Amino acid sequence: MANRLKQLLKLCKIENKYTPHSFRHSYATLLEELQLPQVYIQKQLGYSSFETTQSTYIHITDNIKKEASAKISNLAKSFLQ
Repeated sequence: MANRLKQLLKLCKIENKYTPHSFRHSYATLLEELQLPQVYIQKQLGYSSFETTQSTYIHITDNIKKEASAKISNLAKSFLQ
């Protein structure tokens, strides 16, 4: 699989610094960004606990930061009304 990935990266003129594992991280993060159920993400990656999945594979993206900020702001506004 790694050899095929190298061929595809070369064909697409993408820097050859990615491994199949890199895409696993991206996939997990995208699933989290879509707010899919934790159990779904956990099962997709084949772990027995979501904590392992979360601590290893899920990264905070700008979209996740913006959404969290908006939710906190809305909560704060609700206290002022």
